[in-house]
Amino acid sequence: MNNIGIYIHLPFCYKKCWYCDFYSIVYNEKIMQTYIEAVCKELMFYKNCKKQVRSIYFGGGTPSLLEPKAISKIITKIKQTFDVSPNAEVTIETNPELLTENLAYNLRIRGINRISIGAQSFSERDLQFLKREHSPQQTQKAIKIAKKQGFSNISVDFILGLPLQTSKQFDDAATCAKEAGVSHISGYILKLESNCCRHIELLSEGETCDIYESFAAAMNAHYFKQYEISNFSIENKACIHNLGYWQCEEYIGIGPAAHSYFNGTRYHVIADINAYILNLRSANHRSTLPPHLQKTTSNLSPSPSLYVVDDCNYFEEYVMLGLRLNSGININKLLAIDLNRGTKLLANLKKKKELMKVIVINNDRLFLTLKGFLVSNYVITSLLY
Repeated sequence: MNNIGIYIHLPFCYKKCWYCDFYSIVYNEKIMQTYIEAVCKELMFYKNCKKQVRSIYFGGGTPSLLEPKAISKIITKIKQTFDVSPNAEVTIETNPELLTENLAYNLRIRGINRISIGAQSFSERDLQFLKREHSPQQTQKAIKIAKKQGFSNISVDFILGLPLQTSKQFDDAATCAKEAGVSHISGYILKLESNCCRHIELLSEGETCDIYESFAAAMNAHYFKQYEISNFSIENKACIHNLGYWQCEEYIGIGPAAHSYFNGTRYHVIADINAYILNLRSANHRSTLPPHLQKTTSNLSPSPSLYVVDDCNYFEEYVMLGLRLNSGININKLLAIDLNRGTKLLANLKKKKELMKVIVINNDRLFLTLKGFLVSNYVITSLLY
């Protein structure tokens, strides 16, 4: 493939949300400065990779805690290292309470053209439950600021599966978002990982399904058309960067815990910011690729311990990732990837009649219904095995 996405992990937050399982640390100015240097150094390992960058995504953590000049430094290094498309989508995540007129302006002039706002909800009750620092009014203000400062591609995130959420609430949220100029909405079902620090009683499976379907219905009714399990957008505003993941396109993740799919290899960086900084400090950027992607490993390369190589089965990934999309997977491509496994998958579909209730075959495409999205793990496992 001739183009790639670049993900930059900025793992700094002013506090850790109790429900969050992403790798992050409490913001520290001194660590942040050395971290930016390490990020720029890791980027240089990919110098001359001869791929055009289609998208750049600053995720976290809370990337907007960084000064715009730090973001600018990373963007400059990316442009020095890669051929960046003049039409590249460049996204940054922010919390509503952090987005000021000055910050939005400075991000915009430095090349950010898409902003993702962690609203989580337009309900005061929901935000109190999540112990968020912002109010619904601050989210509305942040959207207006982004719009005023020239952002035409604005996304907001919601968390689903909270107590007492209603279909009317989602309908009101969709109306409000549309009127404010939001172009993209993501809705993620609350899942508590084992390391979450707060014990709560989650909604039943049936209640969660009802909430998800109500949310999807509200979004679609207000022209935020669903294109992926958790994502909805107005026409032509789907997230290019995330589509790359689901379409099995190549991307490079920079920073601790960041994942990559590059040169036919899936791998991730160790989830330890101190080890990451120390490792990069001693590395020499004359290497053109991380060690596991080089034909030989020289003493000038970063230690292989910086990266962990992950299992990669293209057939399974095409099925698992492609069925997250509304458009699903192409049956002819499936058979071209692996004729035997593709034939077996289609045979499984015919044998397991219950799957036909949540799967649609239209011409040469196979995709899940809305109810199918809710049981996608079961469906995919049944198809593959």
